[in-house]
Amino acid sequence: MKDGKINMEIDIKTEIRRLHEDGDFSLEGRLKDMASALSKVTGHFPEFEELCRRLESTRIELKDIRAEVAQLGERIVFSPGRLSEVEERLASLYGLMRKFDVSSVDELIAVRDQIAEQLDENTDLQAERERLAQEVETLRSRCAASAAALHKARTGAAQGLSVLLQGEIRSLELPRARFAVEVESLPAGGPSGSDRVEFFFDANDRGLQPLSKAASGGEMSRIMLCIKALMARYRGMPTLIFDEIDTGTSGSVAEKMGRMLARMGENMQLLAITHLPQVAGKGDAHYLVYKENSPDGVRTTIRPLKGEDRLREIARLLSGADITPEALANAAVLMQEKNTKQ
Repeated sequence: MKDGKINMEIDIKTEIRRLHEDGDFSLEGRLKDMASALSKVTGHFPEFEELCRRLESTRIELKDIRAEVAQLGERIVFSPGRLSEVEERLASLYGLMRKFDVSSVDELIAVRDQIAEQLDENTDLQAERERLAQEVETLRSRCAASAAALHKARTGAAQGLSVLLQGEIRSLELPRARFAVEVESLPAGGPSGSDRVEFFFDANDRGLQPLSKAASGGEMSRIMLCIKALMARYRGMPTLIFDEIDTGTSGSVAEKMGRMLARMGENMQLLAITHLPQVAGKGDAHYLVYKENSPDGVRTTIRPLKGEDRLREIARLLSGADITPEALANAAVLMQEKNTKQ
C-alpha cells in the first residue's frame, strides 16, 4: 500500500544522511581506519595485505555509492502535507472496505461499479419521487374521505345500537341497565379510521362508565352475548362458536341466555361450550368433550351424544357424578322447555 512506500521514502532519506556523515564515526572513515590498522601488521603477517586491499576497494566502492545515492536522493521529495493527505485517503478506503465487507481494493472497486450500474438504471429518480409523492397525496385524500364517511356512519348508528343493546341486556335480568356508544373524533387517523369508539354501561343507576370498568364478569358475559346476537342478526354470519359465553351466570339468567342462543341457532350454525345445564338443555345436538389416558399420554376426545346419553349428561351437570332420579327428571324438563318457551 502507499503508506509503506512513504515510510520507505523516509527511511531512504535517513540512510542518505548517514552515508554523508563525516568524522571518525562515518562508514568511510571507519573502513579507512581498519585498513590502516591492518597495514601495520602486514610486515609480520603478509596474508593481511589482501585484506587491506579489499578494505580499500570497499572504501572506494562505498564512496562511489555515496555519490550515486546523493544524486538519486535529490530526486526524492518528502512532503508532510502529502503524507497527511494520503493517510486520510487510506483511512477512507479502509472504512469503505469495512462497510461493504470486502478485503481488497479490487473488491471495493467491483462494489463501486455495481452501485454505479444501479444508479444508471434509475436515471429518473426525481420524477419517480414526484410521482410517488402525488400518489401518496391522492391516497391520503381518499383515506380522509373514507374516514369521514365512516365517522358519519358510526355517529348515525351509535344511537340505534345503544337502544337495541340496552333492550337486549335488560331482557337478561338487568332491568335498569343502560348502554351507550360514544364516537369521538381523533386528530390523526389509523387502520380503524379517525374515531375512538367506546362503550359505556350502567347496571344500577350509578352513572355511565366505560364498559371495561363498570361491568362485572357475569354482566360482561351477558353484554357480549347480546352484541354477538345483534351481529348475527344483521351481518348474516354463517357460524358462531362460543366458549363459555355464560361464565359468571346461573339460574334464571343462564336459562334466558340459553333461550337467546337457541333463537340465534334457528338462522345459523352455533356451537356453544358450556357447563350450565340451563344452556346445554336448549341445544339440538350435544357433544361430550373429555380427556382419557392413552399410551401416548393424555388425549382430548369429543364424541356425539345420542338418545338417553344426552339426558344423562345434562343430569350430570345438575347433580355431579352421582346422577339421581331427580336430576334426570329436571334434565328432561330443561330439554322440553327448548320446544315450549322459545
